[in-house]
Amino acid sequence: MLDVFKDGAEAWLQRIKSPIIGSFVLSFCVINWKVIFFVVFSDTPILFRFWYFDTETSICTLLIYPAGTGFLIGLGTPYLNYVGTFLARWPTEKLRLSQAESAHAVMSKKAEFLIEREIKSADFKEAALRDAKATEAINDADLSAETRASVESKAAMINTSPDENVNPPRRLLTSLAREILMEAVASESGSFMVRETTSGFEAQAGNDNRKKIGNREIYLKMVSALAELNDAGYMSGATPHYVTLDGYERAKWEQRK
Repeated sequence: MLDVFKDGAEAWLQRIKSPIIGSFVLSFCVINWKVIFFVVFSDTPILFRFWYFDTETSICTLLIYPAGTGFLIGLGTPYLNYVGTFLARWPTEKLRLSQAESAHAVMSKKAEFLIEREIKSADFKEAALRDAKATEAINDADLSAETRASVESKAAMINTSPDENVNPPRRLLTSLAREILMEAVASESGSFMVRETTSGFEAQAGNDNRKKIGNREIYLKMVSALAELNDAGYMSGATPHYVTLDGYERAKWEQRK
């Protein structure tokens, strides 16, 4: 018996979803709302409610008007949807273009950071090799103590990178915030997040690099460090936090140190 009622209810709901029938039901309720309200919620005797229904309704209000209005609504809805889609096309395209430009700018900064990191790594290796050769030559040379000290001082000045003289950012970061920023920048998606799970606490840089956090104290310190990066404008978002353009610039500066 319950299956019969269930099947009937499902069939009725399926028909209600039809644009024409749904519009008819909506038009019927709008046109006859006073009668429906009185019959359902009035405290008067039931016979009086039947009499009121008979006197206040007609074939027009019960069938013709709702059917005609429902037909027009069901027929006109696709056209209204088309007009709405047409009007929303320009701002939607602008929004998508703006999002694409922002994503491109972030990816460009990330690419610049990775390229510069590779260049700095190669420069560091080359400078270390030159320094080793110079040190070996100085050690092999037969020089007095004063001359040797002078030569070593000049070699140290030559090996000093000009990037060390770059003015540092005004905003100082804690060591944990700096570490999180560098991990996020090095990840594929440029993101970092911490969360509490049923098994404990974990941190994640990018899409795959997950690691367990020892205890709640470390978790709270990481949350504070992420808030510090957000306040500084180096990251944005909540879960996960994404590196901003300023964040990539700060990471480049941190790498030069």
